[in-house]
Amino acid sequence: MTQVEKRKFTWLAKAITFITTPALIGGLLLFYALYTVSPTTEIFYKTFSAVITFSIILPVLFIFFLIKKGHVSNFHMKERKDRVIPFGFTLLAGIISLLIVKHFETDPMLLRMFLTFFLMALGYSVITFLKYKISGHTFIFTSAILVLVFFLDLRFIYLLPLVLLIGWSRVYLKEHTLGEVAGGASYAVVSFVAFSLLFGS
Repeated sequence: MTQVEKRKFTWLAKAITFITTPALIGGLLLFYALYTVSPTTEIFYKTFSAVITFSIILPVLFIFFLIKKGHVSNFHMKERKDRVIPFGFTLLAGIISLLIVKHFETDPMLLRMFLTFFLMALGYSVITFLKYKISGHTFIFTSAILVLVFFLDLRFIYLLPLVLLIGWSRVYLKEHTLGEVAGGASYAVVSFVAFSLLFGS
C-alpha cells in the first residue's frame, strides 16, 4: 500500500470515527425519538433541550475539562482508566435525563426506551470499571439502531451493517482490537435483548 493510499484510508477511518462519536449518535437518537413521540411541539422542545443538556452537552464539556486538567488523555478515551470518571458523571446525568423524560412525556413506551438504553449504558460502564475495554463507538451505534428498530421504525435495521465499517475504522486507527469492537457490538445485542425481555416491551 502506498503512502497516498494509507493517508486516504486514515482520513476515511478518522471521518467515520468522528461521525459516529457516541455523543453525536446519542444526540441524534434523542432528537429522533423525542420528535417522533412527543405529543406537542412545546413538550418536544422542553424535553429535548433539557435532556440534551444533561445527557450530551454537560458530559462532553466535562470530558474537555478533564482533558485540560490532565486526567484524560484524549476525547475518545483510548485508555480504559480514562473512562471511569467521565462514565460515572454521564450515568448521573442519565438519571437526571430519565427523570426529565418521565416528568414531561406521557408515552410509557418512550420511558421504557430511555430506561432500556440507560441500563445498557450502565452495564457498559460496569464492564469498563471491571477493566474490560470494549468499543464505545460500536456499542452506542449498535444500541441506538436496535432501540430505533424495536421501538420506533423497523427501517433503521438497514443501518446495522454500518457497525462493520465503524469497527474497521477503530481497528485501523489502532484505537481498539478486533475483539474489543466485536465486544462492543455483541454486548449491545445481548443487553438489549435482556432488558427488552425484562420490561416485557
